[in-house]
Amino acid sequence: IQDIRRILYDLRPLILDNYGLIPAVESYVHNLQEKHNLPVEIVTSGKDKRLESKTEVTLFRILQEALANVIKHAHATQVKVKLAITKEEATLEVEDNGTGLDFALLSAGHARNRLGLASIQERALLLAGSCNIDSQPGKGTHITVKIPLKN
Repeated sequence: IQDIRRILYDLRPLILDNYGLIPAVESYVHNLQEKHNLPVEIVTSGKDKRLESKTEVTLFRILQEALANVIKHAHATQVKVKLAITKEEATLEVEDNGTGLDFALLSAGHARNRLGLASIQERALLLAGSCNIDSQPGKGTHITVKIPLKN
């Protein structure tokens, strides 16, 4: 029953619908820290702003994928999550001090290893946003997603 509850929470956390993106992100990161014993610094701004449902869900999914990549592949000891919501855009950044990526090795022959990164980029593009992934072997990874907001 606990596994089913966790799966349902991961699919669509009630806190996302009831309280918005920032409280959902804070809750998710807190649970992840406890489960994986990984220090995550979280910085947020724009707590009182609610976004369109599809934008909140998309940014939440991007965060889940980015942090799943950190846990599975990065071997990081520190992670920083920044979420800023302004009138013009929502910006999500996930930065780690892990092993980083060698994009030369992530060629078409190794495409299965970058499905998570591709899904992050695709989700951002579906909302007319941008995604920048900055990484070097041994120097961690920094993902920045910016989604323009409608007035």
